[in-house]
Amino acid sequence: MIGEINNVSVEEKNDIDRCSDAISSIKIVSDTLVCVRLRCDEHAKLLDLSEELKTMKTRCFDLTISRNGDFVLSNWIKRCITILTIDEETVRTIDTNPLHPTYITKTENDDILVTLRDDGDRFNLTPTSRRIVRRMTLTGKVLHTYEFREDGKTRLFTLPGRTAENKNNDICVVDKLSKDHGQLVVLHTSGEMKISYTGDGPKCGKIFPVDVHCDGKCRILFTEYHSRAIHMLNAEGMFLCELCQYKLLRPYVISIHGDNLWCGFDKGRVKVFKYTK
Repeated sequence: MIGEINNVSVEEKNDIDRCSDAISSIKIVSDTLVCVRLRCDEHAKLLDLSEELKTMKTRCFDLTISRNGDFVLSNWIKRCITILTIDEETVRTIDTNPLHPTYITKTENDDILVTLRDDGDRFNLTPTSRRIVRRMTLTGKVLHTYEFREDGKTRLFTLPGRTAENKNNDICVVDKLSKDHGQLVVLHTSGEMKISYTGDGPKCGKIFPVDVHCDGKCRILFTEYHSRAIHMLNAEGMFLCELCQYKLLRPYVISIHGDNLWCGFDKGRVKVFKYTK
């Protein structure tokens, strides 16, 4: 048993140790099939619980999977989002120029949340810097752009990273403030700031969130670099517990599929946990 608290239990089921570098992205295809991207490899891989099935030819910064099984990839260099079939046939390309798309995730109704940024310095922003989370359809229609607070001037983010849509429609965004410090920003779907979580757990100090995901009860889970654990908050941003804490491994990316919690680690491991809510 890895952890049990607040009526949540996490028990390891499988351990996949076939990747050579940190897992920087993990998306679930089925109960036994997962798509991962390694930190130093621009080509995603399909893994099942026993073997590597395929390395994708198309390069990407990040990816997600649409409801019908298409791959949706962000391409930093070409400044576009590409939608591919599982056989890597191009369905559509969405131009994001002049901004670079970085992290991408699917929403409940099969839209996508895309993080976009300019070419400027990561943390030293200027008046012309662009740091955006954008909600789009898979045809490229922009539904909402999250960039500023209600005054139209104060930035919501410094360097927005991974995102997740909660079951209550809140938008959760990992925001890096420096190379080792960050916050978790939660927005109402309208764009109004709801929470700016900077850490209040035991021995927390400054936090550095890496990935974020939400479960079926609107709880927010995020991987935290310094504590080598997954932190859990309620929908209002209250710290509940730490899960899956390791001494020698650092959880980077997470995804929940049914009653399975998939977690990619810094040393190329992928673990599957039974996640009882």
